[in-house]
Amino acid sequence: MKVHFVCGYYSDLAHRIKRRPEDYWDAYFYVWGVKVGSFKRKFFIHTADKKKIEVSKDNFSIARPMFGRFVAARIQEDWGDDVNLVPVPSKDGIVGVADFRTSAMLREALSGTSFKDRSLDALYWSEQLEKAHQGGSRRREFLKEHLQTDMEVEGRKIVLVDDLLSTGGSLLASKEFLEDQGATVLGAVSWSRLSEQNLRVDKWSVCRG
Repeated sequence: MKVHFVCGYYSDLAHRIKRRPEDYWDAYFYVWGVKVGSFKRKFFIHTADKKKIEVSKDNFSIARPMFGRFVAARIQEDWGDDVNLVPVPSKDGIVGVADFRTSAMLREALSGTSFKDRSLDALYWSEQLEKAHQGGSRRREFLKEHLQTDMEVEGRKIVLVDDLLSTGGSLLASKEFLEDQGATVLGAVSWSRLSEQNLRVDKWSVCRG
C-alpha cells in the first residue's frame, strides 16, 4: 500500500532518550494543531521549497487547510479525482455518533480543495475502545474485529486518511476491513512516527510540517 506522509516526528518516549531538535518540535506542534484543532504553542511550518511559515495564535487557522492541500495534491497526483476519502476513526468514532474528531478534522482540511465533497464516514468502532496510551490494543486483528460500516462501500475507490500513525494497526485494520466489504483501497495519507517494519510502505512523500 502506498502511503504519503506530510511530516514526521518521534514519540514522547523517544524524546526522553534523545531530545527533539527544534524542527521536530515544529512538526510536533503542527501535528497536534491539525489533529486536535487547537493552538498549543508558536511553531514554524517547513515547506517543500525550504520556506518557514510562522504560525501563531493569530494565524493558526491556516494549519488544517495546509494539510488539506497536501492531501488533495498527493491524491490527485497518484489516484485522480474519482476517489472517496475515508477517515480512520478516532476513538470517539463509535457507531451511532453524529460526528467524531477525525471526520471533523478532514472535512475542515478539505473545505478549500476540489475534494471538499469527497469525505466519507464509512468506518466506525463498534464500541468504546481504550486508547493506546491507556493500555488499549494496537493489534490489527483486534482492531479489525471492532470496525463497522453503515453504508455500501462495494466498488468504491478509497484513500484512507489517518491523522497520526504509530504502529499502523488502525490503518491496516481499516484497509483490510474495507477490502473485505468490496472496496478498493488505493492508499493512504497521514503523518508518521513509525518504522518501516511496522507497516508495509512502498513510497514516502515527506514534507516537514
